[in-house]
Amino acid sequence: MLGIDYSFDLVPETTVREFYAQGQRFIIQNVWTGRVQPGTAAPNIQAALHTEMLVGIYAVVVDFDDVVQLSLVMDKLVLASQWPALFMVAIDVEVAGTNPDAVRDAIDMIRHNGQVPVIYTGAWFWNEWITTHQQDFSDVPSWLAKYDSDDKLDTVQ
Repeated sequence: MLGIDYSFDLVPETTVREFYAQGQRFIIQNVWTGRVQPGTAAPNIQAALHTEMLVGIYAVVVDFDDVVQLSLVMDKLVLASQWPALFMVAIDVEVAGTNPDAVRDAIDMIRHNGQVPVIYTGAWFWNEWITTHQQDFSDVPSWLAKYDSDDKLDTVQ
């Protein structure tokens, strides 16, 4: 299924409909970069939810402060009645120093609030990180980035 990440550009509903006509079937919106919540998050989610597109969100989670920020974003989405409409809530795990316990807390929080968490990562990061931390995330679906044909970047071990 083809999708598009338009996290940092403001995209009106008419453009979302054009993406759909071109074969895109989901929109993914960043809601926490690890430093800030993109100002485009709320209007982009709202615009996309008025179309045929599936709408997902993702947040960078490195430490427990990021889990708190994700919780605040979730509260806003719940208040706006957007949380139940999401098809995916992904945790972006691609930053050196990522705490596996913080990732697990984010997973548990997402589940507790009625969504299915997904881990978004790249094999280039995951292979070393998961070996180093020896934490079991087999209960969480993964969404692996595909960058090119370089096996070091694209093959999960």
